[in-house]
Amino acid sequence: MIARSALALPLLVAAGGCGRGCERDRPYVPYAIEPDGGVPALPVDGAAGAAPEDAGAGLLAPPAASQWTLEGRTIHAPPGHVFGRALPGDFDGDGAVDIVVTARIPSEKLLAKVLYHPGKGPPVELVGRDDRELPDASCTPVERLSPLGKTGVLADVGSVCAGHARVALPRSITLVALDKATPRHRFAAKIGDLDLPLWVAASTADRDRDGVEDLTLRFALEEPKEEGASDAGRPELVIAFLDRPAGLTRDPETPEESLRAFAKELDLRSTKGKISQTVPDGADAMRQLYRAVCPDAGAPRVRPSVGAFTCGTSASLDAAELAVVRSFALHGEPLRAVQAWERMGRAPLLRSKERLAEAEKLLDQVAPVKPGRLVKAIVAEPDPMGPAPAYGPLAFDAKGLLVLSRGAVVRVDARNEEIPTKIPPWSLVASTPDGSRLLEAYDPCDGTFLHLTFGDGTATRDAELPIAPAFGVPCAAKGQEQKTTLLGTSPRGLELLVAGLPVSAPWGGGKGEWISGRGIGASPPGSARSPQGRYYAAVTARGVIVRGDRNVTVRAPEIANAAFCTADDEGRRIACLRDGRAVLVEF
Repeated sequence: MIARSALALPLLVAAGGCGRGCERDRPYVPYAIEPDGGVPALPVDGAAGAAPEDAGAGLLAPPAASQWTLEGRTIHAPPGHVFGRALPGDFDGDGAVDIVVTARIPSEKLLAKVLYHPGKGPPVELVGRDDRELPDASCTPVERLSPLGKTGVLADVGSVCAGHARVALPRSITLVALDKATPRHRFAAKIGDLDLPLWVAASTADRDRDGVEDLTLRFALEEPKEEGASDAGRPELVIAFLDRPAGLTRDPETPEESLRAFAKELDLRSTKGKISQTVPDGADAMRQLYRAVCPDAGAPRVRPSVGAFTCGTSASLDAAELAVVRSFALHGEPLRAVQAWERMGRAPLLRSKERLAEAEKLLDQVAPVKPGRLVKAIVAEPDPMGPAPAYGPLAFDAKGLLVLSRGAVVRVDARNEEIPTKIPPWSLVASTPDGSRLLEAYDPCDGTFLHLTFGDGTATRDAELPIAPAFGVPCAAKGQEQKTTLLGTSPRGLELLVAGLPVSAPWGGGKGEWISGRGIGASPPGSARSPQGRYYAAVTARGVIVRGDRNVTVRAPEIANAAFCTADDEGRRIACLRDGRAVLVEF
């Protein structure tokens, strides 16, 4: 068994592509190494803005050294460069001392080069100049050179920057074999635009037992617990590359075999009462990990330049989503169950008819389907809602349905007649107590979470929602807009549906929360929630879900693909907008 080493170096790295005032900081754990012979655990200082001494990362050069004597050899840095770290050894087996070393230009905010000084022959550049600049002078180099296998060296080059936990910090990892006259790049990748922890480990065990070292990479969203501790709640994605004459070839059993093990764990948890609440978090971690590593998901953060790969379709991601559907269904959360059901049909998942049928049965239990009957196609033309998040032109009250039409309010009474009223028209604008407006819900396209933006014309502020972006659907542009339906206000802020899911967002920005049940807020006219807050209507791909004291899924031709719906307090009628017209449906 390969010994676990404590050579992972924690950094605070930020995400690129947010660009909208995101303020969330997350710890970023870079590269870990698992040498085949095992390395004793070493203490690591992970303070942001510092580059700690790490005995497992190679020898640290003297300050500003452009000339360095190691093992009786004197080497010189390229013009204008200074050395960072070095790893001496006889890598090619010729009896002479070889040295792998990092070097950078102090005045430039770029990653270091990695050079190889063989015992016999001129130096060779293993990793060249990186054109991705670091943010500012607070950035400190973090470079690691470690032996891997019999003749391999792993170079991990990056930085840590004080106060820049939200900025994309470039980083590169390169595995080079030095057993021949010309070094062989076995794997090389750039990592960036990442706003989630990513732990990576490498080993070169002979996986297929052909006498040649293979390469196995292990990815996780957090560092493993110490040896012997349970990692049941921690998904891993393991990709193995078999060394063939033509180069590294992905073992087709990977990464599916590692994902399969975690999906089985989620399946077991989904039927165990309270513990099944951990299933959504586990599945979300599994998706984030797949998205960060695999190009199949459309926006990978690990971008190989040597040893490029795909992960292939995954039945295990499908199985994990079924576990999420079951978990939410058992806990009476139909909207979140429907979202998991929708994900089951998206690439790169392997769509399973059997699992989809099982998910449908679970949805029928938590929100049974009821046919709707058209009561009235309303003549009055509703006011348009506009492109920004807004309240709707439909609202129920104790006497029937109100329609905001051409700036006036029309009532559909108990006899289903349309009668003009003197009720003041309501505003469709969603405003905060301080006068700011809800401007948009968007996906920052960084693979993390959706956001809301509030603004007053001079400044904006963001609220981060607990909603992960659509999986298997590439983000078309940074700041991609998301569908929003307003429910109302509460002491917590604004309650609404974003991408079909119920959340609350604080007025001042910050962290949003999930809403369970029907919510607790007030229901302004034009919200999707009934006047007394007993029910709300949500348009889904499965039908209009009416959520409240009881949950039902309403289906009728007249409300298929509706743009907005609202519910009455009895949970018996909904009014919807479709193609710019309003309809009243009972069920």
